[in-house]
Amino acid sequence: MDFLKQVYNGLNDWWHYFLGITLVLIGYAVIGQLPLLAVIGLGVRDGSIVPNDLYQFEKTNNFTHLHVSNNTGFLVMLCLFIFAALGLYLAVKLHGKKPLDIITVRRPFDWNRFFYGAAIWMGFTIFAELILYLFDQQNYVVTINWAAFIPLLVISFVLLPIQTATEEIFFRGYLNQGLFLLFKSPIISIVLSTVLFSMVHSMNPEIEKFGFFTMQVYYISAGLFLALLCFLDNGLELSIGIHTATNIFGATCVTYEGAVLQTDTLFKIKETNPWLMTFSFLLAAALFLKIAGKKYGWNIGESIKTLLLK
Repeated sequence: MDFLKQVYNGLNDWWHYFLGITLVLIGYAVIGQLPLLAVIGLGVRDGSIVPNDLYQFEKTNNFTHLHVSNNTGFLVMLCLFIFAALGLYLAVKLHGKKPLDIITVRRPFDWNRFFYGAAIWMGFTIFAELILYLFDQQNYVVTINWAAFIPLLVISFVLLPIQTATEEIFFRGYLNQGLFLLFKSPIISIVLSTVLFSMVHSMNPEIEKFGFFTMQVYYISAGLFLALLCFLDNGLELSIGIHTATNIFGATCVTYEGAVLQTDTLFKIKETNPWLMTFSFLLAAALFLKIAGKKYGWNIGESIKTLLLK
């Protein structure tokens, strides 16, 4: 609750939130789109990109349809979040808040928590993938391209934390606190911010491949878990770490057709079971809550009771 109550720091008139969200949207959907538009514009001008290429790119998010390398496409995609982060920073300034007001109650940011969350979650992810590999080795194709993979590692470790932190701070921080200010209920703010998070991800190509309902179960589960962590731990360090580990693994280790991240990973999966993916996520989330709860002294039962009754 202390984290949500930090919303009372600074200026919180409705128009502050209206302008704040507008700044983030301008950064993401206007300025952040310029590199992509430049790639498309140059390709259309020289005739290398035809309408069918644009159609295939829209369906798959695979930049090879725009005749650029996966790493170049990855950089172009991450520009969306770099400019969204700048918009979010300006929004915080507009509110007269400090950046940590929408990130954590701790001063300074607890990097130990961030790396703990990232390390534990990466361990869970690798272990789960190894189990799946042992049971179905034929489903995995080795796709190592070292010339592309080394730059990919650099891009992933330098820029992906910006992408994941921007998502977490905007949805679990800025919007979560703003909705708490409006409704005075942590459960309503958590649920609504999670629904908004899942709706934004409904534009991902996984929706086209696996179906809206199937993927929304996964997105909502992930959003609720990360929001619950924020509530239990009074900050976003753990959730940013987990989100970062998830995306780095997906960008560098294993991908599949229809995944939002189409990069030169080490392996590619022929067939993906989204329900198995959701089940393994829920199992990992339960284990993480148990382990982190013991480490940080959370009383999860009492905290959930408070969450539901407030």
